[in-house]
Amino acid sequence: MQTATVRDLLDHMLARTVDSLGAHAGVLVLPEPGTDVLVVDASVGLPPECVAPLCRIRPADEPADLVAEAIHRRQPVWVGSGEELAGRLPPGSAP
Repeated sequence: MQTATVRDLLDHMLARTVDSLGAHAGVLVLPEPGTDVLVVDASVGLPPECVAPLCRIRPADEPADLVAEAIHRRQPVWVGSGEELAGRLPPGSAP
């Protein structure tokens, strides 16, 4: 029997959440303990080059619009299409 790691559980939880919402992709951004930095802890459905600009964010530093909106609203942000996603990611990171 294999024991699941915290990483396995986060990845599974995010994949199930994305699937249950009928979404195609999702990113889980959490605060880094003891700092004002947010880090991507898990992602699903996005290529690494799209996630890379979001990996370490300081909310006070002009974060990507999607992350800033999620922080401000304190809830997930729904993006309706690939075109909308590409338009809301930092320049050069769209798939």
